[in-house]
Amino acid sequence: MDIFNSNRKLEELVMFGIDWGIFLRHDMEGQIAPFMYLKNGDEEYVRMLMTDGDPLEYAKKVLAQEEKPFQQFIVGYEGYLSDDQKERVDTIIVHGFDVTQEK
Repeated sequence: MDIFNSNRKLEELVMFGIDWGIFLRHDMEGQIAPFMYLKNGDEEYVRMLMTDGDPLEYAKKVLAQEEKPFQQFIVGYEGYLSDDQKERVDTIIVHGFDVTQEK
């Protein structure tokens, strides 16, 4: 199953987001600030998402105000998942989007 629909640029951007989130978290006591990374060809923009609410919802508001065009973006934040024993596990969550693709 190819979750990136053969979109290698988006795959690279998501993997970069995971690496960056882990780097930010590696030496911190608390959670990382949610971030958004915008990409348009060779141009790249980083936005820190300072919110207490849902980072994805806040990212939508920020994206609506962006002046520069972008083709791909990721939203990354720290969260929790449950493992097989139903115990909470820290995780870096990265959502990737490509506005040039239909799906």
